[in-house]
Amino acid sequence: MQVKNIILYNHDGEHRELAFKLNSLNIITGKSRTGKSAIINIIDYCMGHSTFNIFDGVNKEVISWYAVTYSFNDKEIFVAKKPPKNGGASNSEVCFLIGEEIGIPSLEKLHINTNDEGVRNQIEKELNLNENLTFRNESTEDAFKVNLKHTKSFIFQEQGEVANKKILFHRQDEPFMDQAIKDTFPFFLGAMDSDRLYKMSLLKEKKQQLRKYESHLKQLKDVISESNEVAVQLLNEASNIGLIEQELISNELEFNKCIDLLKQCSQWTPSEVKTHTRDELYLLQSNLVSLEKEQVQYKEKITQTRLFEKHHSSHTDSIIEHKARLKPIGLFDSSKEASCPICGNVNPEDSPQFNKINQSLLEVTKQLSGITQSSPKLKAYIGDLSSKENEIQVRIEDHQIRIKTIITARKENKVIQDRNAYISKILGRISLYLESVKETKPDSKLLNDIENLKHEVELLQEELNSELVKERLSSALNVVGSYMGQYAKTLKLEYAEFPYRLDISKLTVYADNPQGGIPMHRQGSGENWLGCHVITFLALHKYFSEHKSPIPSLLVFDQPSQVHFPDLLTYKKLEGKIGEYADIDMQEVANLFALLYKYCQTAKNGFQIIVTEHANLDENWFQSSLVEEPWRGNNALIPYEWLSK
Repeated sequence: MQVKNIILYNHDGEHRELAFKLNSLNIITGKSRTGKSAIINIIDYCMGHSTFNIFDGVNKEVISWYAVTYSFNDKEIFVAKKPPKNGGASNSEVCFLIGEEIGIPSLEKLHINTNDEGVRNQIEKELNLNENLTFRNESTEDAFKVNLKHTKSFIFQEQGEVANKKILFHRQDEPFMDQAIKDTFPFFLGAMDSDRLYKMSLLKEKKQQLRKYESHLKQLKDVISESNEVAVQLLNEASNIGLIEQELISNELEFNKCIDLLKQCSQWTPSEVKTHTRDELYLLQSNLVSLEKEQVQYKEKITQTRLFEKHHSSHTDSIIEHKARLKPIGLFDSSKEASCPICGNVNPEDSPQFNKINQSLLEVTKQLSGITQSSPKLKAYIGDLSSKENEIQVRIEDHQIRIKTIITARKENKVIQDRNAYISKILGRISLYLESVKETKPDSKLLNDIENLKHEVELLQEELNSELVKERLSSALNVVGSYMGQYAKTLKLEYAEFPYRLDISKLTVYADNPQGGIPMHRQGSGENWLGCHVITFLALHKYFSEHKSPIPSLLVFDQPSQVHFPDLLTYKKLEGKIGEYADIDMQEVANLFALLYKYCQTAKNGFQIIVTEHANLDENWFQSSLVEEPWRGNNALIPYEWLSK
């Protein structure tokens, strides 16, 4: 993957193309504040980075779309994005085009059709990064996907990074970035295959399956070794619950006989449980309550009636007694002529006392006659009430018996259910035992499966040997170190006579002399720091290319030669002009660019380097590498006529 061009669109539909040569060194030189440092940010913005880091000011006001065309072996990808809306800090909306050769679309043809994630997914697919997983620590399950964002650490060197003595890689000083770079190094250097996670997951699965099979086999072997003892124990338990007669069991039973008896026990069927619905019991209990209430009512009626009868009987006795007292006196005798017993008057009607006594006797006789007639009815009523009360008592007793029967049946059912459950538990153990005995054979499939799994685990462990990964990584870094040493000699670095090495655990460069390793930050001047950056990135990309690592064949350096000038002001005054400069060894600058130029020319699989600069060399190869005329006057990233509008 390389950059074919950068295209800017203004709001009037005009466009500005900055075209790059593929597989070549591309130099943009000129004065300050012409947009050179925006190149990295524009390329990054259109590589699926949502945060807008392109410098503010006229850019947001003038530019309507930023676009980059990325070139792959057999196709091109065009990505265009607008600046963030309403002063925002990010934008993920994208116009995305893909084809064999893409020209410059007009402004009217730019439409949002995807987002940054879609761009990253497509570029990762073209780089063969879409299907990979790796581990931060193989002793854990902390896995992550190497993605396009991780490659940017190896292709960009901004102005503050390119000669930094403390950080070596792009954005290394940002939170978590240094660890991400360390984690992805084994993958990009080819020490860890892209399918390593799949193989590690497969190994874990195979080991789990193997442990399961081996545990099962151990259980089965234990069953066989103690088969008679276990079988007799199960038979004794079956006998205790009545599944088999105790007389049939003995410790001397042969194994096959034990198996037959256990199979016989396993034919047991649970006892039938009679069911009574809760509604039936509830209905009976409700009816019983009603009958008892009705019985109480009848008893109260009988009691009240009998009290009345008792009172009635007392009154009758009183009247009879009164009559009896009058009768013996014989004051009146119907057979005799009426005369007063007191005065002897023959015509007692003429006597008031006679009439009064006679009237009392008539009233007593009449009352006694009425009472004598009502007594039989009263007794009959009491008898009828007692009869109905007795009928209710019979029904109450019937309900009580039925309720007691249901409750007793339920208790019996609970006993039967508990017994059935206990027997089922014993039968479950018997069934497991019989199944285990059935599966365990010297030539069973289980043994074959275990052997096959052991073989598969051994092969996977060999492929995933962490020591092998360390060896591969060490070997790769040794090769990279040898390339670094060659480039150090070309640049005539201060420690070029000693071996250089990249320490990925500390993300720095060491020069190893007889007194020990000298880290980058202790190697002195800015030329050495710049040299460490340049030789590291060139060596890494040479190795990446040779091993077809999924990293863009691209490097972008922002103003690398500034360290060769006495101060930044002097450097910026160059403004891309050709000439001799006092106190400056332009040969060192020429050596730097000559190395970059030759690197692109000799790269076997093609490589592109883009450099933004203030310096300009009067060398044919340098001039042929210029993307455009130096940016001064009216020449800049954004045309000055756009700004005047």
